[in-house]
Amino acid sequence: MAYSASSLKQTAVIDLTPNGSEGAVWMAGAGPAADSAGNIYVLVANGTFDTTLDSAGKPSKGDYGNAFVKLSTGGGLAVADYFTMSNTEAESNADQDLGSGGALVLPDLAGSSGTAHLAVGAGKDASIYVVNRDSMGKFSPTDNSAIYQEVKSGSNGLGGGVFSMPAYFNGTLYYGAVGDNLKAFPLAGARVGYVISTPGTAQAFDKIRNHFGMNRLATAGALAALKDQAYLAEVVGKIQAARERISDIARANQLSPLPSATNFVAIDAGRDGTHARAIVDGLMQHGVFIRMPGVAPLNRCIRVSVGPEADMALFEQSLPHVLRTL
Repeated sequence: MAYSASSLKQTAVIDLTPNGSEGAVWMAGAGPAADSAGNIYVLVANGTFDTTLDSAGKPSKGDYGNAFVKLSTGGGLAVADYFTMSNTEAESNADQDLGSGGALVLPDLAGSSGTAHLAVGAGKDASIYVVNRDSMGKFSPTDNSAIYQEVKSGSNGLGGGVFSMPAYFNGTLYYGAVGDNLKAFPLAGARVGYVISTPGTAQAFDKIRNHFGMNRLATAGALAALKDQAYLAEVVGKIQAARERISDIARANQLSPLPSATNFVAIDAGRDGTHARAIVDGLMQHGVFIRMPGVAPLNRCIRVSVGPEADMALFEQSLPHVLRTL
């Protein structure tokens, strides 16, 4: 229900399962999310979803159970767009609804193919669904590839269902799932990559590609970026310059940068994994997020990704402070 902020008079009502059942909006007590255009985003609990779609790709009877829904508010309340997973009926029947968690509108995310307007939600199935607010993905009975990204449960995702609101701070998304540790998911600009391989290697990679797979939006953006050769050359030049800047900062602090041909530099911290982890944790306290590139012996290194000048300056300022405390 919608009310006037000035008079508290009711101005609109919407039922998200008008011809079905259930489909509540409870989101573990979290409030709806909203964007600057006045659209509202909610995660709907298990309930009826019409898998027969109309010409606009919306449920033919207007039932949006177990869906990520965008509501417009300009002329009352109306469904402007939505997403639901390919197995939505099975999840609803098993009480594995998306609506147990809260929705979050993310800050605009700049990437090589433009600025992404994203929102995120997760529920009982432990998958994190990142949707493009301009085109949320709707419903497909075969897969969820129309959304911006799906982070499935497991080693790269959540270890349990979500009954809470996520949080966002300083480029990182935080989730606390049931029976799981608090987990941080750094957000980067829209990035894509490709592999040239034999058919056998490609088939093997396909078995584990869920977390790193490219959706349709990313693929279209990558193809457009590759066609703009002048822009591509400009970006490559900026990456090369940033790599050199990171290497210079490392050497100035008596650390050893390793040769790199990508968008990050691995830096040998000189001791062991415990020391490298202390550097990572210390820089986090200064608002600088970096990684450790792998297991021993690589865990004696830190991995620093390229970034804009403000980020490079913060890294240059913070690193010596952290090293002095170790």
